[in-house]
Amino acid sequence: MSKIVSMDTALDLIRDGAVVGTSGFMIAGTPESVFRAMGERYAQTGHPRDLTCVFCASQGNAEGQGYDHLAQDGMIAKIIGGHFGLTPKLGKYMAENKCQAYNYPLGVVAGIFRAAIQQRPGELTKVGLKTFVDPRLEGGKINAVTTEDLVKVVEFEGEEWLWYPTPKFDVAIIRGTTGDEDGNITFLDPPEGKNGDQWYWEITPRDYGPKYVTPEFEAKITLPADSGDGAKLKEDEMMKEFVAKPYPVVNYTAEQSEEISSLTVDIYKYVNETWASWIVNGGIDEQWDAYVDQLNQMGLERLMEIYQEALDVYNNAG
Repeated sequence: MSKIVSMDTALDLIRDGAVVGTSGFMIAGTPESVFRAMGERYAQTGHPRDLTCVFCASQGNAEGQGYDHLAQDGMIAKIIGGHFGLTPKLGKYMAENKCQAYNYPLGVVAGIFRAAIQQRPGELTKVGLKTFVDPRLEGGKINAVTTEDLVKVVEFEGEEWLWYPTPKFDVAIIRGTTGDEDGNITFLDPPEGKNGDQWYWEITPRDYGPKYVTPEFEAKITLPADSGDGAKLKEDEMMKEFVAKPYPVVNYTAEQSEEISSLTVDIYKYVNETWASWIVNGGIDEQWDAYVDQLNQMGLERLMEIYQEALDVYNNAG
């Protein structure tokens, strides 16, 4: 029996509450026609709704394509993604607490897809340990309605790891060049004599290979002062006197690294929770002194000492 079906028949397979995984890195490899058809059907029928969607990189073009088609009230209930920069409507949807939302490291999401294919229950990795995705800090949770910790800290061979459980996928939406009646999806091969990476950089519309802009040509370029790069250059000029010299990339001893890890877990959690409270409830002026005292009790002064010690070593080496 042929597995080639119409778009309507394919969409019928996506039920309310389904867990959906999708291919694509930004707009490249993103199944735009399916996203568009899903959005149109939901606008007409209200289905499929309450979806859980999982993807690696921001699947869109910043102009309404990709996941922005699905940013409709009630359509997405939960989302796990590695990047959201090119899906502004989805970003607004999450910011308005219209769905649960998690931000995982992009490579971890790819690992989750691999785990699903291999029928493994999850991805065990150190990626994300002691960062915002660590459940002792924020657990990758993006907004106020996202309260459940999906990521867990586990101990293996005497070391801490993060455990990312594999979602139980119902549907995979994958873009390819061709598909056959058995359901196999293929991608267009590069021309003879070229590998995939080389051909990609030759044909992609965002980069036709290395470029050099001569000073003579650059002198002829006029940027608009009120938008884009022109506005950014103008803003940079206005703000340069207020910009502090960035803290350089320094090296820490093993003891310093261990102490930093121990101190920052509680400090970062307290800072994030306090800032969130101030944003919602106010009170920064009244609570500031107590806030600083609490940070010092948690070891902030010692943390600053470690940073200064490492900076001194860096400066003296130069």
